[in-house]
Amino acid sequence: LSEEFSGKGKNDLDVAPSKERLANVDDDGVWFRSHLDGSVHRFTPEISMKIQHELGADIMFAFDELTTLLNSRGYQEEALERTRRWAERCLAAHRELTAEREGKPFQQLFGVIQGAQYEDLRRQAARDLGAMEIDGQRFDGFGIGGALEKENLGTIVGWVSEELPEDRARHLLGISEPDDFFAAVEAGADTFDCVNPSRVARNAAIYSPDGRFNVTRQQFKRDFGRLVPGCKCYTCTHFSRAYLHHAFKAKEMISSTLATIHNEYYTVHLVAGIRRAMEEGTYTEFKKETLGRFYAGNWGRVDSGILG
Repeated sequence: LSEEFSGKGKNDLDVAPSKERLANVDDDGVWFRSHLDGSVHRFTPEISMKIQHELGADIMFAFDELTTLLNSRGYQEEALERTRRWAERCLAAHRELTAEREGKPFQQLFGVIQGAQYEDLRRQAARDLGAMEIDGQRFDGFGIGGALEKENLGTIVGWVSEELPEDRARHLLGISEPDDFFAAVEAGADTFDCVNPSRVARNAAIYSPDGRFNVTRQQFKRDFGRLVPGCKCYTCTHFSRAYLHHAFKAKEMISSTLATIHNEYYTVHLVAGIRRAMEEGTYTEFKKETLGRFYAGNWGRVDSGILG
């Protein structure tokens, strides 16, 4: 294993002289070295499918190579072709594993669209995975992922959406702030996963209709009001700003848990509001009001009750 792992693998980016690469890619799969105990692990498309099947995931994602914006154009092309071949193997493995678990709930498999910031690569990936079928098995939906700059998010999702089949879901992977949801929806994304609500919650950042504020500020030390007035989440219903302030200052683990509960609630209700506005024909007005308030700069003002 050590000989396999010690190779440079397929990546055109060097690591710092004092560091060791923890993941090495080859055409068959990836070697990972644990940052916890140094143990080496092998992942392939087939192993990935088996793990996700055994977890009982409702939606699984095909094994793909995530590049960065720093990788060269040549490497992006190489990685995209590797991801395409892995996608074929995932479909074949998924078909076999599904047959073995007859009678159990069906698990959907999404292909992942890579290609970084390059329009031709993104469109090529979308066409390849959209048309891909192995022994009658095709993807149930598609994840739009990989390296992209925030300002180009809507543009890249738009490229992909123009190429993907209309009858299958488009899921945007790993977005962050409220404006990203609106940009993605307008470009054709159907569903999302969002890392920011929990990521910033660990650092005491709280979402509110009037922006994001840090509950560890001194002004909240003796503020026994609801964390965000009008919000009906578990945290806001049961805990005050003063309590969250204390919990973070005391480094209690529950602090980030409670903040995450609220931020996830905010995010889910924001997306529900977008859906409702689209159905009611008020999307433009809803977007203007929501983003106007959130980015107005009033980071400390949390006195409104838009979170029904």
